Amino acid sequence: KYIIQVLQAFTQKLIVWRSDSVLKAFSTFREDLISYKGGEPPIGGMFLFEKYLLEVRRDLGHKNKNLSPGDILALFINDIREYTDGGAGAQQSLPADAKDGAAGG
Repeated sequence: KYIIQVLQAFTQKLIVWRSDSVLKAFSTFREDLISYKGGEPPIGGMFLFEKYLLEVRRDLGHKNKNLSPGDILALFINDIREYTDGGAGAQQSLPADAKDGAAGG
């Protein structure tokens, strides 16, 4: 119950203070999180979370131009490179929303 209250308060602040792109990225991540049924690691969801973080950075004025998919996740997920291009787990494709989230606009 507590976590639901925290997420509700967080979402309200997002709506008031963040840009459209941040709201969209968080909404996409949240929808993916809600639909996760367990089983395989939620790789796509992790990359959607990274896209959300990149959008927050962009909203704060960062360009993100030298960041690739997995660069932020690598700060706290040791084996994330297994799921980026060329890694052993790369066959679990990144969601389209996550692929265009790093470098670029």
